[in-house]
Amino acid sequence: MGTGATVFVLAGGLGTRLAHAIGDVPKPMADIAGHPFLEWQLKYFIKHNFRDFVLMVGHKKEAIMDFFHDGASLGSRIRYSAEEELLGTGGAFLQALERFPCESFVLANGDTYFAIPIRVLLNHARERVGVSVGLKLMDRPQRYGCVRLGAGHEILAVEEKRLDVAEGYINGGIYAGETAVLRSFRVEKCSLENDLFPRLMKKHALLGIPFGGGFLDIGIPEDYYRGQSLIPSWCSQEETPALFLDRDGILIEDRKYEADPERLVFKEEGVGLFRRCLRKGWKLIIVSNQAGVAKGILPRSAVEDVNARIRSHFADWGVEFTDFYHCPFHADGKLPEFTRESLRRKPAPGMLLDAAERWRIDMTRSIMIGDKDSDMINLPYLRSFIIPGRYAIKNTSLIRSYSEIESLV
Repeated sequence: MGTGATVFVLAGGLGTRLAHAIGDVPKPMADIAGHPFLEWQLKYFIKHNFRDFVLMVGHKKEAIMDFFHDGASLGSRIRYSAEEELLGTGGAFLQALERFPCESFVLANGDTYFAIPIRVLLNHARERVGVSVGLKLMDRPQRYGCVRLGAGHEILAVEEKRLDVAEGYINGGIYAGETAVLRSFRVEKCSLENDLFPRLMKKHALLGIPFGGGFLDIGIPEDYYRGQSLIPSWCSQEETPALFLDRDGILIEDRKYEADPERLVFKEEGVGLFRRCLRKGWKLIIVSNQAGVAKGILPRSAVEDVNARIRSHFADWGVEFTDFYHCPFHADGKLPEFTRESLRRKPAPGMLLDAAERWRIDMTRSIMIGDKDSDMINLPYLRSFIIPGRYAIKNTSLIRSYSEIESLV
């Protein structure tokens, strides 16, 4: 089944920094494990039922056009928008839209691979009548500018590159939207990020959605060489869903900063659900805020000791947890190395995004369970539910029983 959207790919990159590694070919034709990078990219879109492409070509465009022709060999349709003059990323895209009109679009950088559920990005843009940007959480994102998100996933700013940023959302090089949002924009030389984005932000029409899939920008040699093994592996591995679990209040009684593994009181009400998930091939992943580390109340080693005891106890019940994640950061901490805001502190989705990349998780089929409102993860494509316990719940519509959740697996 098709998607009703045309995919536009910015494939005119010069590849100056890669010249000694890829030879005299345009950057999208850089060889990755025996195939052009652009072929890997198009096949990923085709896997997600996108088959109508417009390639925006320029530098050595013949190498691209002679290889892909009309796309029939890939079971798709490929058309080309060639620049007669350099228009920049924004101008090239607007020109291609003018030449090949459509109602909905996906736009991708021709040197970036980002394994995300593309339809989710497109549907979000359609629902909000805007342009949605796929965002990647990255540690030490000094090579990129960071995207600042507001309420409702609206992009408030695209900040300049800074050396003092520990983590942040970066532009993942993939966008989706309704062309009606761009109707007032005329074709001229302009940049996508520096010119079109600010105009969309003024209209409150630029949105950002974080994803946890594999990400690679082949713009520098180091990442190009990494891509030789990473991209084929991402393409060959199937994604599986996961059940994400808060720790304190779901697996053990919440005794606030418990550091002694021998004093744990276990909660086994969810064992039936956990076993069902394992039988269905789901991952079981624990995601826990541990502000006590930042506040100097307990060391990280104590968190790991408690996790090890939990793993051992539930293994006796036939439940094997895939992985444990915890966030030691808090804005009101006492230890400088852990005192800061963090996109990995729930309800921010960072820990889940990390797990999604490492374990190849299909987040659209996954579920998060916690015992308080702050466990409800701020992602529009993830189902989150509350098992009520010691905390008062504001969003009572998300309260479920284990048996109700089990019926969804």
